[in-house]
Amino acid sequence: MQQLPVEILEELLSWLSVKDLLRFKSVCKNWNSIISSHHFINLHLKKSISISSSRSRIFLPHDKAFRTVEYSRDPRGGGDRIDFQTLPRPKETIGTFIGTCDGLICYLDIKTMRICVSNPFLGVSKTLDLNVDTRFCTTILFLWFGRESSDDEYKVVLGIKSYDGKSNYSKYHMHLIKPFSDNCSWKSTREVDGRLELIWYFGEGILLHGIVHCLLYDRVTHAGPTVDYVVFTYDLCRESVGEISMPVGPHFLHAEIGVIDGCLSAICNVSRGNSAIYEVWTMKEYEVKESWTKLMNISRGCDYHMSPYWHLKLVGVTANGDLILSCYPKHRLLIYKVAEKKSEIFTSNGHWSARMYVESLVFP
Repeated sequence: MQQLPVEILEELLSWLSVKDLLRFKSVCKNWNSIISSHHFINLHLKKSISISSSRSRIFLPHDKAFRTVEYSRDPRGGGDRIDFQTLPRPKETIGTFIGTCDGLICYLDIKTMRICVSNPFLGVSKTLDLNVDTRFCTTILFLWFGRESSDDEYKVVLGIKSYDGKSNYSKYHMHLIKPFSDNCSWKSTREVDGRLELIWYFGEGILLHGIVHCLLYDRVTHAGPTVDYVVFTYDLCRESVGEISMPVGPHFLHAEIGVIDGCLSAICNVSRGNSAIYEVWTMKEYEVKESWTKLMNISRGCDYHMSPYWHLKLVGVTANGDLILSCYPKHRLLIYKVAEKKSEIFTSNGHWSARMYVESLVFP
């Protein structure tokens, strides 16, 4: 193996798991140098992402220990395969789970306003204290962590709602943090009117076209049991904010947004008389309100695993187009098989904040 050209050795090693690569670093100095190089880390990440197109791995941010679930279907008709893995939770990962990207996970401790970025497979973490006055920070409106292609940097976006004791209404400030920059830079980029409100404890951002999207509701127009939802947007490149309308017509009891086939999507719990169904919508042409198109209905009548009182969120889409769903309050993970119009529970010990995940050698 030592006589192989470096390029061939890199290619062979790049298909291995992180666990195996960490062991192989001790084989010799040359292997350690190759596996630790920035070039190889990026090569391995690309392979991990390509493998994830056929096998769906989901990260579950449980309190005591992290867990991953890998789901794949046998193309020869041999049934589904499900593999579980438990990871130790680093002591620095305190507070609210923000998200995952390229094998990294991100947490925010709201009490101390401290961010932690960690790679649980490597057991390496990095923390950053934000210079935010917690006396006036009343609510985290929404949050997001990921990598944006325009400058290829990892970023954290926080929408922090605050009240300064002077004005009649709260406002929220957009904070853009670059935890991997030389000085862990962060800045407050925008101040926005506090017309929009939380649906949950906090909103989880969704990245599409270099823009972070979060579902909020308009407290000015909100009335009755249904909610006037608005997709709030934050452009990472321009550092500007905007709004996108939700589908017209349905009276939503609850909704969650995601991405299906490169389009903004929404799963809406819709009231139909005395019953409720879930409608899946996609915005075929970005920012064009009239392009919202209903893909399918998911009804309680066709699937006993579904309850009209649950909230469903899109975690991801499998290689053959089936939907990976997280549900609340049951905390189950479901696979909704579109062609068969039925769901299967592949773990009852899921998590509402489940995210798609790839293992990597990327370190904070």
